[in-house]
Amino acid sequence: MLDGILFSYETHPRDLGESAIYQVESLLKNLGKIIPNHEKAILIPRPGGVNGLILLDLRECLRYVGVNEKATIRKNLVEFLVEAFDKGDLLSIVKIRIIDFIVPLDIDKLVNVAGFLADRIRGTWKIELRTRKMADRMEIIRKVASVVDQPVDLKNPKFVLNIEILSRDLVVVYLVDKEREEETIIRPKY
Repeated sequence: MLDGILFSYETHPRDLGESAIYQVESLLKNLGKIIPNHEKAILIPRPGGVNGLILLDLRECLRYVGVNEKATIRKNLVEFLVEAFDKGDLLSIVKIRIIDFIVPLDIDKLVNVAGFLADRIRGTWKIELRTRKMADRMEIIRKVASVVDQPVDLKNPKFVLNIEILSRDLVVVYLVDKEREEETIIRPKY
């Protein structure tokens, strides 16, 4: 339920990648108060060659952390990131997503992850899938949807299951409760 953080930065009219990477590296140094073993976090600029993104992989840091402790860490992390935006520590970052799972591109693993997240989907939902043409879009949607026993609403869902394929090794999955979106997607107030 907390495998990483995905940061987005602007690439047009000017690529802010270098300053965004510096800001995330600086932020990482201060995460020790919140994330155990934060020095094991892996910073991946332009994951899968995708410009405009920085992935902070926390799987190794949180490997031995229980579900309840992860929930507390996630809550504290969101507060920390909002505060970092407020203090101007992330001026090059335009959006942050808290990632529930990072998995390789394997439909069975995506179905397992969706099954785990299905318990949190209580109401209408939809899938937002970004494949970057690396996988069969309809097959993923069909198989993932088969494990969620809730009505689909493509126009106004209460929950959105986001699946972003960054590379064959990196697929990020995160669930957004539209009524509490700020707990998963963090944007600057400016």
